[in-house]
Amino acid sequence: RRCLLTCLPEAGRATWINGVCFNDLLEDRKSAKAKQEPLYDEDEDDFDMPEDAVLLRHCDRLVMGRAIFLFVDPQQGIAEMLIMSGLVSYAKARKELPATWKGSVTEAGKDANRFQTMIRNAVARGMAQAAEADQEAEQVEGEGTVRRSV
Repeated sequence: RRCLLTCLPEAGRATWINGVCFNDLLEDRKSAKAKQEPLYDEDEDDFDMPEDAVLLRHCDRLVMGRAIFLFVDPQQGIAEMLIMSGLVSYAKARKELPATWKGSVTEAGKDANRFQTMIRNAVARGMAQAAEADQEAEQVEGEGTVRRSV
């Protein structure tokens, strides 16, 4: 079993795995592939990993925006035991993030807001066009009914 993480490029700037930006991990993989070096995130049984995905491993710290998560493979352990043992903690996960972490989150948030605005505008235009088409269809139906009754 494998768990792969993929992000939109804009979201990749605000996503970190073990303190490394998601987009940087993808760039590292591309450059390693170009140099024909072994990839650090491949499983031993070698599988075709999508170019836009990163393989998550047990105990990976995953940061999305300002939220910090712990990836746990239930076959290898449970989160409560990892946290209680001190192997992982919020403080350790925060410490591995770069100093520019919050700035990246804010910057990516601005891009996300622009993206959401574009989507809202596109949806609004589509809804307006659909309403217009419905109105035209109703007018045509109404005219057809009038013509039949004449």
